[in-house]
Amino acid sequence: MLNMKNIVDKNYFAPGVLLLLTWTIVLVGSALAPVEFLANRGIFFVYTVEGLLWIVLALVTFNLGVLLANRYFSKRTNSKKDHDKEFDKQNELLTAIIAIILLAIIFGVVEYWFLSLVHDFGGFTSFLNHVYRDWHTVYKSWGLYKPFEGARMLYTGIISLGLFSGAKLLQKPVEKSIKKYKEVRSLYQLVFFLCILLFIFLALIGGQRLLFAIFIIGLITEYAIIKKNLPIKYLLIILVVTFSLWTAKEVVRVGFFDNGTTTEGIEYGTNRFLFYLANDVHNTSAGISNVKTHTYGFYSFNFVLRFTMLEDDFQNNILDGDLVD
Repeated sequence: MLNMKNIVDKNYFAPGVLLLLTWTIVLVGSALAPVEFLANRGIFFVYTVEGLLWIVLALVTFNLGVLLANRYFSKRTNSKKDHDKEFDKQNELLTAIIAIILLAIIFGVVEYWFLSLVHDFGGFTSFLNHVYRDWHTVYKSWGLYKPFEGARMLYTGIISLGLFSGAKLLQKPVEKSIKKYKEVRSLYQLVFFLCILLFIFLALIGGQRLLFAIFIIGLITEYAIIKKNLPIKYLLIILVVTFSLWTAKEVVRVGFFDNGTTTEGIEYGTNRFLFYLANDVHNTSAGISNVKTHTYGFYSFNFVLRFTMLEDDFQNNILDGDLVD
């Protein structure tokens, strides 16, 4: 009789396999997208032969790079010496404090931003009422109340702080440094969980779910790199948490707390998630299938043609003088 727990614990995903799994989910999910969602936004096809070939080519290229990288790094030596270095408590403590200071700056900016918005809405009670009943107004106002230009760029820094602290928590020092490590570990835990809270807040209020998605992708990648594998149970937990945050934001966004049931909100959030998958596949398919004139890298590598003085020859002889505006 099969032990499912052992099967789950022994199935791991390397970065290359994770990418294949991700695109499998995207392609299957896009096939399940409600037709009415697509039609309402002028999307009448999702897949094309050219688009699918392009995706396959991209996956093959990525996995070829993974294969070559694995062969190169497997030949490296002296890696054991790097892992056996004694834990430098003073240096790690200073690094953790710097991370906390940077996070405090980001928190300060977001807090000022948030309180300014709350004040304009007439207080917390009125603000929460608008979140439940008219989230779009809150979302539009959020961008208007940024304290300075580039404020949104500043709080994207929580991605790097979250991933940095996550990597520190994943690393295990040698046996003789464990006691020193435990004292610093709590600081990295503080940074990591505060970043998670900030991600959730920005996703629900500022519509910044993309930040959380990028963080999750980075977290999966660094876990796979540091631990050399990724247990499927952890991947499933991450998917459930991510989808729950997505659905929670959709429930708030469409105002089902006041105008409908939570079940309807979850259903709407699920359909909208599938629509986004189908929309992305459509964009890939449409971009590849509807190309009128191929430029063969004229724009992407124009600097190379210019510095080698081949720009005019390439345009006249290969592109026949025709360029896409």
